[in-house]
Amino acid sequence: MDQACKPFGLAAVTGTNPDTGVVGLSTAGGGGYMSRLYGMAVDNFVSAEVVLATGEAVLATKDNEHRDLLWGLQGAGSNFGIVTKLTMKLHPVDKVYGGMVINVAPSEARCKKVLTNWRDWILDAPRSVMSMAVLPCGAPVVPMAVCELDQVTVPQEAKAKCTANKLPSLKPFHASFTSRMLSGGLLGKSFGAALSIRPMKRMQYHADLQPQLESVQAGGYYYDASCIVPEMSEEVISTLVEFTRKKHVNNQAAIIIFPLGGAIADAPIDSTSFWGSGRQVKGFWIIIEGKFSKDKSGVKREKVVTWVKALRHALAKFNVSDTAHTLDGNMESVLAGAEAIFGPNYERIRKVKGKYDPTNFFKCNRNIDPA
Repeated sequence: MDQACKPFGLAAVTGTNPDTGVVGLSTAGGGGYMSRLYGMAVDNFVSAEVVLATGEAVLATKDNEHRDLLWGLQGAGSNFGIVTKLTMKLHPVDKVYGGMVINVAPSEARCKKVLTNWRDWILDAPRSVMSMAVLPCGAPVVPMAVCELDQVTVPQEAKAKCTANKLPSLKPFHASFTSRMLSGGLLGKSFGAALSIRPMKRMQYHADLQPQLESVQAGGYYYDASCIVPEMSEEVISTLVEFTRKKHVNNQAAIIIFPLGGAIADAPIDSTSFWGSGRQVKGFWIIIEGKFSKDKSGVKREKVVTWVKALRHALAKFNVSDTAHTLDGNMESVLAGAEAIFGPNYERIRKVKGKYDPTNFFKCNRNIDPA
């Protein structure tokens, strides 16, 4: 899809990896680099062709007799049928500025400081700026993906030059940097890190930004879970740091922290079936990425599963909610029920489920009990 959109200078809101499927990710919510600017993937649905359990194919739009079905697909999609066509809004994007920033934070205190300063910055940053923070287990670093999407601020001409110094929105990444180069990246101290390596540049959205995480999210054995915290409080930050520095399970697992403010928080909570913990301005999506190497005995997997569940349980006290993404850990009923996923939208979704799938034929998902 990225390659099809690239020649037109357009892109849809969905995912941060080009090897991720579009529809499954999107109908469960779907977040990407453009989400703070244009909302979640579900906020950009126009229509969907759906094959129901009866074998009938219907077209759902916002103004036809299947409008409730489209609403249900916008967050609880796999409950109603097989989506064979999905039409989404496209947004103009070509050249952007960004990349990965590696913040060195040897101590737990330094790690908490970096996360706290980053949280405060991204909450106040212009909506055209997106950033995700990562906590790798057992590693003294806090990597971040960063990009400025503004098509006016970032020069679009073919041979135009651009640096972080010319982008006020990225001030934390250039205020203290020197011109010394190391492996292609400027050295500095962003967000209070002991040292930061910043290989950022002007890049093409589809060809450069979208694939940048592939090298660090290679295929393998995973047991993942996720949840949404209403805010990244000091207690939440301490919990995440504790589980990646003191209670880390191996050197492969990680935690990804994704902001849910900006345009995501603009949408009324009943505008789609995706509730998103009430679409809080200060909300963050925590993705617990448990990864392990091949193990015939199953011991390594068991340790990772235990770690993921323990962290998810520790976060539960922070009034977390969930999403409909069918991650292995999310599919475990012990982690969350449907009410924690869909909140006040739950009863309406049950009615839609009762209308389009009354026998609950589609149940390999974050399942809705038909009304």
